[in-house]
Amino acid sequence: MREKLGNMLRARILRSLGLYIVNKDPEVFWLDVDVAGLQRLRHPEKYKGYFLTLKRWLSEYNLVDPDEALEEAVFVYSRGEGEGKTIVLMFYSMRRGKVYKVVLAPLKPGVLKTLDGLLEKAGWRRKFLLDMKPARHLSLTT
Repeated sequence: MREKLGNMLRARILRSLGLYIVNKDPEVFWLDVDVAGLQRLRHPEKYKGYFLTLKRWLSEYNLVDPDEALEEAVFVYSRGEGEGKTIVLMFYSMRRGKVYKVVLAPLKPGVLKTLDGLLEKAGWRRKFLLDMKPARHLSLTT
């Protein structure tokens, strides 16, 4: 997936994915998201390609039903002052008036591990977690 930034074209690869069963009223769900430090992005249009690819992948691996109605949201997350900001993609589904299932996909590795701890304390039940760090450059000598 690629994202155009000014005159520069930059590729980003999703390396983190978390699937949670939440089963909470929408007001409580949004409060959990806010307390975890996620701030909703007002204009998420440029991330549409990510959502299409992510939904296809989730369906292929049977993590979501291909016909399941999933709402999309994009957030900005910062660990604290002076820390860089990370975009976090979210799918969520509703069941009987409650937010039932949530998929989080930060665009930076390591962020999901932090969010996972905060969300589990809020009562979210983790079903799947993948958080890959980029490989360090190795040199082998004989």
